[in-house]
Amino acid sequence: MKHQMKKTILILIFTILISINTIIALEGTLINPSVTFKVNESEIINHHISIENPNNFSVNISITTPKDIEINENEFELKPKENKKINYTIIAENTVSRNIGITFVGERNSIGLNHKINLIVTNKNSITPYIFYYIIIFIIVILVIIVMFRLMKGGIKRNEKNNIS
Repeated sequence: MKHQMKKTILILIFTILISINTIIALEGTLINPSVTFKVNESEIINHHISIENPNNFSVNISITTPKDIEINENEFELKPKENKKINYTIIAENTVSRNIGITFVGERNSIGLNHKINLIVTNKNSITPYIFYYIIIFIIVILVIIVMFRLMKGGIKRNEKNNIS
């Protein structure tokens, strides 16, 4: 009987501990955790991060950005189930990857998520390799046509001379 009572008490304590851990668990959601932009050099990109609080309690949000990213708001509170769009601006100078850090701070703990930005920058003044190859192929085709035309023209004259004599 004592053994059964101890077992029941241990199960009850274990259940309470698991419940407490679930109650204080902290979650955070980014609707668009990663974006990729193909842009020209010096192009200004205006975009946003959608941040959501899936918890049943309010959380404080803290956002950190690299120096080359401007953001409209870096600290605020999100109520339960609330979401918010945070706008940012970045000038495309070269091909890079950047991370914007978003920290969800609850009463007892915090979690961090990253919004990844991939920039693929091209110089609009340069000729891309594909265009260069097309130009080279076009020039070769024109040269082949010119050579073929001259050979045909020369070949016709030879045949006419052979027929006359």
